[in-house]
Amino acid sequence: MYIFNRRKAKKEIPVTMVRIQTADHGPSQLDFNGLADRLMKEGQWASARSLLEREVAEVPKDWKPVRDDPSIFHALIGAFWGREEFIAYVETKKAEGYLIKWVAQSYSKAWYQLAVIAVEEGNLTRALSCIESGLTLEPDHPHIWSENGYILSQQGMHEDALRSYEIAMTIRQWASSSQIARAVRGKGATLIDLKRLDDAEEAFKVSLVLDPGSKVAMKELEDIARLRGAVAEDNI
Repeated sequence: MYIFNRRKAKKEIPVTMVRIQTADHGPSQLDFNGLADRLMKEGQWASARSLLEREVAEVPKDWKPVRDDPSIFHALIGAFWGREEFIAYVETKKAEGYLIKWVAQSYSKAWYQLAVIAVEEGNLTRALSCIESGLTLEPDHPHIWSENGYILSQQGMHEDALRSYEIAMTIRQWASSSQIARAVRGKGATLIDLKRLDDAEEAFKVSLVLDPGSKVAMKELEDIARLRGAVAEDNI
């Protein structure tokens, strides 16, 4: 689980005591997730892969996505994947009065990034292996489960992909709207592959409630309408 310290806050600790902190990595230690993202956006897959493989080879044995901060009372250190995820977690801990420190580097995200790279390089077996490693470190991360669903769908395992997306939608109570929306879109795409157009349409509509500006969901709804039109013509 994410919560490793269930101590109740003392009365003198304000229940809204939350402050964003970022670790000082120093000039010699860069944010390897951010650097990998940059390389991936530039299509430098091999460079990103080499960088991430070096990092995951040295995962500290006691690494966890969220852990107690030994230097501050009633404080947690979390390796969140982004600001939205950090804010979502802060909201879940607000009533307990935790001070929460955000550090940038996440080894579970590194495995997720390696899975994305493996997909781009056409190695789906390697991609699933990376997903398994990521889930070992952070078994409740929605994006890892969503990527697992995508890989399974690429392998034609649509029923398994559907289950993976459904896990992504529900596994984390404090998941952000965008994380859930991505999972719901993946579910919708898989339902199209399964020729369940009505269910797919409903999924994409739900995703737009969570992420109203999603061009992907809007396009998928248009594609569903075209598919229905094609089916109707075939039946004439």
